[in-house]
Amino acid sequence: AEFVSQNIDKNCILVDMGSTTTDIIPIVDGKAASNKTDLERLMNNELLYVGSLRTPLSFLSNKIMFKDTITNVSSEYFAITGDISLVLDKITEMDYSCDTPDGKPADKRNSLIRISKVLCSDLNQISADESINIAIEYYKILIDLILENVKKVSEKYGLKNIVITGLGEEILKDALSELTKSNEFNIISIKERYGKDVSLATPSFSVSILLKNELNAKLNRS
Repeated sequence: AEFVSQNIDKNCILVDMGSTTTDIIPIVDGKAASNKTDLERLMNNELLYVGSLRTPLSFLSNKIMFKDTITNVSSEYFAITGDISLVLDKITEMDYSCDTPDGKPADKRNSLIRISKVLCSDLNQISADESINIAIEYYKILIDLILENVKKVSEKYGLKNIVITGLGEEILKDALSELTKSNEFNIISIKERYGKDVSLATPSFSVSILLKNELNAKLNRS
């Protein structure tokens, strides 16, 4: 947050979507205004336990629309957000760095199979296109959840500039695209400004830059 306030915007929301969680950090007058504990952050829309890889699909919803029918889903650990992220081209196979639920490769074919299992099925019973449609249904739920929480933080602090970073940047762009339609909000991408490697390791990059600036300041004073 300190790096963002010093180098990008002193009044904004930093949204960092990793593999497991999404952090929503309000920055006001150059200082992080977020709550201190995870419990408080969960209670105040500043922490979401949804990420771009590890979140079980059954956590997002216990029913989805399938063939124009509201359909119950299995609560077993069959598929995760990494599967829908990969199938919908929000991440690459290399980005899918966690273990898969079934221990099989992190490729699109196996992701489609894992997604079909959420409906206690397989690609013999439903088609690949239908499995993609399941992924789309879950993706809509995922981005709506992110948008809902970011909007609440925005309304609470009156912040309109949003800095996005992390493995889930492409997901965040989709989630927050509705906000940019009004021209009131401005989305700033760390990946577009500093590159993908920095977006994937923003905390480490930020610390290194802050330490460098501090060292330069000391040298200038000496």
